[in-house]
Amino acid sequence: MDEGQIKIIQGCIDIGALISVIGSSAMLISIISTGSFLGKGKIWNRVIFFMSLCDMCGSFDLLIRKNFLNKADKDDGCKIHGLTIQFFFISSILWTTAIAVNIVAVGLLDKEVEVVEKYEYLFHIVIWSISILLTVPLYYIDNANRNGNGGHVMGDATFWCWITDRYSKYRMLFFFGPIWMVFFFNAFVYISMEIINKKRNKDMNETYSKYSVAKRSNLFLLVFFITWIWGTINRIQNLISSGKSIFILYLLHAIFTPLQGFLNSMVYFWYSIIEHFIIVKKEIKEQEDNRRKNRPRHNSNNARLEEGRPIKLVHKRSDRDLFDNYYVFKPVPSLHRKDRGNTSFNELNNNLDDSNHNNKDYHGKDKRKTLERQKTNVTQYSEYSCKSTSHMLKSSGS
Repeated sequence: MDEGQIKIIQGCIDIGALISVIGSSAMLISIISTGSFLGKGKIWNRVIFFMSLCDMCGSFDLLIRKNFLNKADKDDGCKIHGLTIQFFFISSILWTTAIAVNIVAVGLLDKEVEVVEKYEYLFHIVIWSISILLTVPLYYIDNANRNGNGGHVMGDATFWCWITDRYSKYRMLFFFGPIWMVFFFNAFVYISMEIINKKRNKDMNETYSKYSVAKRSNLFLLVFFITWIWGTINRIQNLISSGKSIFILYLLHAIFTPLQGFLNSMVYFWYSIIEHFIIVKKEIKEQEDNRRKNRPRHNSNNARLEEGRPIKLVHKRSDRDLFDNYYVFKPVPSLHRKDRGNTSFNELNNNLDDSNHNNKDYHGKDKRKTLERQKTNVTQYSEYSCKSTSHMLKSSGS
């Protein structure tokens, strides 16, 4: 690879590691500050806490890699640095297995969280022991090879201190082999839980789904896969043809491997924040809908129709009724329709004569007063219309 490609890869490692340190630190601070670490029923938070702690330490090791990488052949600093990277990344991956075991205990075996917490110490014994067993042998193998002039086992691994290309078989034996065993175990657990959830009763589904970590188990599996698949392919390619480097594989390896801490924090911490805002927004919308639904309506008959109740037969005065009583819905007399205007006045006069025989309208009001008011409105409107029209004609003439 040329110098420009190396700078691109180094930049991706720096950015990814820095983001992971920030994300993991935010998760650690959140768990401690909210009091979610100590106490009963909080085993999920403690498992996430130790996984994030390992992610943060491993990402921090990647950030300071250059200080040791430049002295790989001069002292043991690069060897120790590579061993710490090995230890923390293996530990972080093993803590995902602890999440899977907890899900089996709570969801499949229907155990209470308080019962599972009694065996929490076993998680620490198993996880830290396996991490040490996969790290310490590399230290002694490296010493043995150096004494026998076999070269460094722990040293310059291209972009950080780790197992060198010359001993790529140890990469598969002590790192990539174990992590993919963990992946397939976790996948088996999560897929089995999904199948069993569909076959068993709803009580188990409620027990399984009430814990936020359990609901996101598939996301942990996805993060696991996209984080380590590229590094695995790249290291297999190094094992097959050690003298040939493929830039795109190194680039994908450099992008996703340092992002493990950030992606894990996305699943647990930032996912919780986004989920909280979605729930709050949904509640606000429901409150607005309820407020709108309970708001009193002006037209009671429409409200009764919407609610499926019969319409009241008692006729009440509406805006339309008032409009009918005070305004005339007949052609208004104008300059061009004098005959129609006179007819309207004649009709009103006839109606006034008829009102002597029937003094009440269908609202029970005095019909004669209503007709007189209508006639007055027509007269006033006609005079106003004539004045307006003559004014317009004068304006257009001038």
